Amino acid sequence: MFLLALKLGRTVAELEDSLTYNELIEWRVYYEETHFGELRADRRNAELLALTFNVNRSHKQVAKTSDDFMPYKKSRELSDDELEQKITAIFGNKAA
Repeated sequence: MFLLALKLGRTVAELEDSLTYNELIEWRVYYEETHFGELRADRRNAELLALTFNVNRSHKQVAKTSDDFMPYKKSRELSDDELEQKITAIFGNKAA
């Protein structure tokens, strides 16, 4: 929610008051497709680090992927039920 607020130039409280359930779901889908923000920058840097490592490694070293250079591990994806519970916890039952 904080990343979306930052992206839109609004506060989290403003988003909670104005964002509908369907709009939040659409933003989630958009984020999953584009990965705007720092995650995308981290992925670009990880790709470059993997490339640099792999072209300079000895033949005895195992090649690395960009995942090896990500600053944090990817968390598991939420199921639809888990996502709905989190959204309800934030917005209550304001589904529109």
